[in-house]
Amino acid sequence: MATSPSGVPEEVLMNTELIKDLVEEAKYLIRTKETPNSSEVVTYAPFTLFPSPVPKAIFHQALAVQTHYNRLVDKISQDSSFLEEALAR
Repeated sequence: MATSPSGVPEEVLMNTELIKDLVEEAKYLIRTKETPNSSEVVTYAPFTLFPSPVPKAIFHQALAVQTHYNRLVDKISQDSSFLEEALAR
């Protein structure tokens, strides 16, 4: 089975019916920035149907910082005075 540069099997990429079905299943509606309280005005959330290839070294670098980044976000989310000050700016 041949694969494309993205790592997706070419037989999947060439199957137009499958791609159409995947797109329909993946679509996700969100409210717009202009009318955030309206359920009648929506748009599609941006997404990619297949993962984008990433160089191995960069992938491992992202994994290495993930835990530290998650801790930072968690600490910030629990600091209400910091959040209020940041949002006030």
